[in-house]
Amino acid sequence: MIDMKYKQYHITSDRYQFTVNRMKMQDGQPVVITDAKGNKSYAESLVGHWNSLGNALKGLRNYMIRVDEPVITSLDELITANHNIEQEFDDWLDPKVGGLGE
Repeated sequence: MIDMKYKQYHITSDRYQFTVNRMKMQDGQPVVITDAKGNKSYAESLVGHWNSLGNALKGLRNYMIRVDEPVITSLDELITANHNIEQEFDDWLDPKVGGLGE
């Protein structure tokens, strides 16, 4: 099972799929909500479901390009943004750079 956080995104898995959610943030920290039974969870909105971690990261990269800042106005900016996000993922996932989800 996977339960990782990358920036404001929360990546989880179960036996069938990988799920990416965008966490609501306040002062740089995820907002935690408590239900009527006292269970705590993050305030999140669904980004998507995928069948593999690789596809989940591709989906997250595409989502980040579509909705995150800065606004992309040219093909060169799109190529650069795509490359930068892929490099950030590589650095984040590389155990030499701090380990998974840190």
